[in-house]
This record gives sequence, C-alpha cells and structure tokens, in this order.
Amino acid sequence: MLLDFIRKVSKETLEQVLEALVAEKVLSASERKAVVEKNHTRVNKASCLVDLMFERGAEDCQKVLHHLQSIDPALHSDLRISQQALFKRIRARLNNGKAKDGEEEEEEEEKGAEE
Repeated sequence: MLLDFIRKVSKETLEQVLEALVAEKVLSASERKAVVEKNHTRVNKASCLVDLMFERGAEDCQKVLHHLQSIDPALHSDLRISQQALFKRIRARLNNGKAKDGEEEEEEEEKGAEE
C-alpha cells in the first residue's frame, strides 16, 4: 500500500495533503518545507512523507489517509483495494502454511504409531 501511494500520488494531491497536515498541526511548516525543498521529485517527496508518518506512528498515518480520502477519493479507494488484496494474499499464505504444518504433524504422528 505504501509503495502504491508513493508511485501513484500526484504532485497536486501530495501538496494538498502536506498543507492539510500542517493545518492540523501533524506537521510543522518547517517539516513541510523540508519535505518539499530537500526532495526534488514527486516520488522522493511522497517517500519522505511516508517515512515521517511511519516514524510517528499509526495515528498520524491514519490522519494522512483521512486527508487523502477527502482530497483524492479515487486514489484512497485504489489504495484500500491494494491493501485488502495484500491482506488476502498474506492470510492465504499463512493458512496454507498452517495446513502444511498440520499435515506434517499428522504424518509424523502416523509414523510414530506405526513404529
């Protein structure tokens, strides 16, 4: 999801999100300025914002998503779909791993019973 945000967010949306975060006092004006001036590409700016929010924790990350939802609903929806697909893949892998582990345990129990 984070990589999708970094790749897909437009320059205009990113600027609006940064302004909204400053208005809400999630970011200071100097932090916003640093994101914009120290990073020359849209991707680097988005990556810097993600890094900042990730360091601050889940609450600030949620604020970014909240602002993104109102500023660019299509991108927000696209990111949610990506996140849901990722979680489904992770759950499937975990469930397959558990099934395999369970099968191996049953096979070991059967071998022990035969001996």
